[in-house]
Amino acid sequence: MRIERRAWYQSVNQVPTNRASCCDLRQHGSEYICLDLPWTLNFDEEHFDEELRTRMGALRAIAAGLALLLSVILYRGQHSIFNSILVSRTFPAVWTPANLSSPCTYPLLDPDLRLCEDAVLDGDRVLVSCDRGRFSWNTATGPMLDPTSTGSLWLYKPSARSITRLTITEFPVAHVFHPVGLALRFPDAYVVNQGKTATTIEHLHLDEDGTARWLRTLSFPSQHPAPNALALTPDGTGLYVSNDKRFTPRVSPILSHLETLSSVPLGWVGFINTTTGAYTRAAQGLVFPNGVSVSPDGLHVAVAESAFSRLHIYARDPLTNALEWETVVQLPAIPDNVHYAGLDRVVVGGIPWMPSMDARRQGKGTTKAAAWVMEVLFNQEDEKWEQWDGAPVNASSVTIALPEQPAVKIRTLMQSNGEVIEASTGASYDPERGEVYVAGLADTRGFVVCKV
Repeated sequence: MRIERRAWYQSVNQVPTNRASCCDLRQHGSEYICLDLPWTLNFDEEHFDEELRTRMGALRAIAAGLALLLSVILYRGQHSIFNSILVSRTFPAVWTPANLSSPCTYPLLDPDLRLCEDAVLDGDRVLVSCDRGRFSWNTATGPMLDPTSTGSLWLYKPSARSITRLTITEFPVAHVFHPVGLALRFPDAYVVNQGKTATTIEHLHLDEDGTARWLRTLSFPSQHPAPNALALTPDGTGLYVSNDKRFTPRVSPILSHLETLSSVPLGWVGFINTTTGAYTRAAQGLVFPNGVSVSPDGLHVAVAESAFSRLHIYARDPLTNALEWETVVQLPAIPDNVHYAGLDRVVVGGIPWMPSMDARRQGKGTTKAAAWVMEVLFNQEDEKWEQWDGAPVNASSVTIALPEQPAVKIRTLMQSNGEVIEASTGASYDPERGEVYVAGLADTRGFVVCKV
């Protein structure tokens, strides 16, 4: 086989000396072309063609696989992508079913009561996790710039309308404290802590005098590297923990981004025996599982799947703590933390539009991150669920029910364009008091109480 090698030059003077003597220099317009003297290359053409066909076949297979993966991602995530990424809706300054002009109040405005992740209700107590340094240290979504700041826990008493910062005692000096998900059965509290070297679960004992005494750290770095949210069983002997990602930014930012973009279901829910400390997996095959909550009777567990804006319900065996998938509900916003407020009622803290949340996290832009707190009511065959939501942005106008979705009603408890609270990632509801307690992940006011 004869092969010619060519080189182009702007002028004759650019032709290297070692090439001018062994090439045929020709002028082509304003440029010069140097053609090497033809030379012969001997090779096995049949082997070459076979190798080429093999490699092209492999490339086609890879392209087909990627196309299939992309189509599955788009199909499964079409609702979440459209509603929470592509479309920005106009929310009111604030709306609750109470239809009051000012339904929400701030128990306290404090520099440390800000950027709050979760708010969990237990009787006459609401435990709130906040971290003024959250936008510089977040091991779930990033960034991971500076872990030296310290987060805080706050205890709100609805009957007294008072909130107190808890003083944590006996906490290991070497630990840093960045609280996210919470579980509370007074006096026991469990807190997910995004520490400097690992994300752990801290067990605290709360006292009436406003102190939280550290008892122990639960950590499973190889079995459960990315704990996010927590839920105690009714008797307090078990703890369900969501593991949002297999590859966290702490391990590998590149693999973490790939896992997020590909939506591969590598997340799971684990179970910890709080007496023995033994760990087992309870549910898997989820894409960024986030909030988790156990029903008051202990027979069901709700898990939020943030990537696809879905709420999964699992049947729980109280004797073995095993979970069996039961049903799923499509939600109108990206769910974060979830909390049962009755046997058939799950309260969801949601983010309606993720681009504004990401901008706030990165310190860019001025658009506030909207908030949407809703309740999902199960076993509601008597009326259409559309009739239950009177919010300006109605849940039924945004959500398309899944084919396997049970008879449910989705009712808005609070909506805001960010004027009252930004990014409602955690919320608990007290039907008797008619109040919802909301934590705002992107808000400097942190925590708000709204009449519903």
